[in-house]
Amino acid sequence: MDSFIKWPYINMEQEEIEDIIERYFKGLTSEEEDQKLSLWYEEMNLRGKDDSGLRDEDFQTWKKQMLLKLIKQARALKGQNHLNFTVQENVENDKKQNAAEKGFSWNRWGWAAAILILFCFSIMVYRLQFQKSANKQQVAKEEMQGLPGQNIAAGHNGAILHLSNGQVILLDSLQNGVVTEQNGVKILKDKNGLVYVGQAKETLYNDITTSRGQQWSLTLPDGTKVWLNAVSSIHYPLAFNGKDRIVSIKGEAYFEVVHNESQPFKVQVGNTMIEDIGTEFNINAYDDEASIKTTLLNGSVKVSAGSGSHVLIPGEQAETDNSHIIKISKVNTENVTGWVNGEMIFDNEMLEEVMKKVSRWYDIDVTYSGKIPNRKFTGSISRKLNLSEFLKLLEFENVDYKIQGKQLTILP
Repeated sequence: MDSFIKWPYINMEQEEIEDIIERYFKGLTSEEEDQKLSLWYEEMNLRGKDDSGLRDEDFQTWKKQMLLKLIKQARALKGQNHLNFTVQENVENDKKQNAAEKGFSWNRWGWAAAILILFCFSIMVYRLQFQKSANKQQVAKEEMQGLPGQNIAAGHNGAILHLSNGQVILLDSLQNGVVTEQNGVKILKDKNGLVYVGQAKETLYNDITTSRGQQWSLTLPDGTKVWLNAVSSIHYPLAFNGKDRIVSIKGEAYFEVVHNESQPFKVQVGNTMIEDIGTEFNINAYDDEASIKTTLLNGSVKVSAGSGSHVLIPGEQAETDNSHIIKISKVNTENVTGWVNGEMIFDNEMLEEVMKKVSRWYDIDVTYSGKIPNRKFTGSISRKLNLSEFLKLLEFENVDYKIQGKQLTILP
């Protein structure tokens, strides 16, 4: 593989620098590798004009200056898959919004060499520039333990299966293979989630639920594929024996339906019914959201609420409540379904909405000290980032916070 960029001093390949950064993050680098990193940063013009005399209380200001230099360097790199993070301030006394690009636009080498650099940077430079006389390995461990949110990992594949006989099975603790057999139907776990094989002799129901910090996927008895986001559930039969195939959900789910004109597929969400007409669609129906949002990617669906109904076309989203259809609008479907592809996408969203997603995915409680900051965010990040890496992005955007255990408080 060709080198991503040549470093005149140390001539390290992209893969080598990524590997060292990852191992540095884990406290596993040698003194020689630490020196390489120091030279690498020096080559990237990340050293201050004269940082030797900086006081500890000046560190935060100095760190932000260094981060700006890092981003400026990264912007110059060519490549694909850019992450753009934009923040808008809402002006209360003026109806117009002042949008301000904050500079998050860099070539994404992978989380180890882009987002991870931002996270590692303050620790790494602090060690290399301010604690040269300290024991390196011990300092690294102490700093890692003291970082807010450091031990809160990103969400993972996991769920609970509730069988019709009352048995409860923790799916993420099982190896691939046969989970159980019910009424002539084998329930299998594979790399893609849960699969039902066989035809049930009578109608029995299963439920799958995900908690905060979990996601899951399954293939229903008719071959329809379902992805569940965090804090979600689906109730479904082991066999679709009636004139309709009906399931019900809470939270958020994405469907790829196997179409059957003689046996329509329907999703019940409270008083809203979504009927497949050959379809891929997403449903967002969290209890803490004001409405149920059904977004169509392919095919068509009929959305009914109260006495009203509407057939969506691809790219449309229906918002409903328990009594009626609120509105139909055109949306960017990639933004809506980013979670299925491992991305957390914000599309001109208020900070409060952003933090709802963060709370669900990282299994944390979010509160606000005083008035909720009136700001909007647009951008995307990988759902693989741990919480501390995400918080570094917020910190750079001047969103102040404090975290204790699993309690994150946003400050005014």
